[in-house]
Amino acid sequence: MENVRNLIASANQNFMHAFSQADAAGLAALYTEDAKVLPPGSSMMAGKEAIQSFLQGAIDMGIKEAKLETIEVESQGNLAYEIGRFAFSGEQQSGESILMTGKYVVVWKNQDGTWKLHVDIWNADAS
Repeated sequence: MENVRNLIASANQNFMHAFSQADAAGLAALYTEDAKVLPPGSSMMAGKEAIQSFLQGAIDMGIKEAKLETIEVESQGNLAYEIGRFAFSGEQQSGESILMTGKYVVVWKNQDGTWKLHVDIWNADAS
């Protein structure tokens, strides 16, 4: 179990790094081919292409940094779930700061020895 938690922590580091580099393709590569993203206030997206487009939109909106904090990980076979907290920050073109904090649940899937995001859902804390 500790190994799975460490591998997911490493994948989260890759996610945060790709966000800091404004690399939507790199972010999408961390998801399974048939992954689903369930963002707040939007329709569900399926597949890497749709996920990359969504993440590019977030980057274009001005989000430049993602911080992820894992609270809990459980695994069974090639699936695991992670519960955590996030903070997205950046600056809009108008110069206004962006800060969104909240919580998330990710279902991870081990594909060929690599843990990838398979189902990703989050929601913001009350402001």
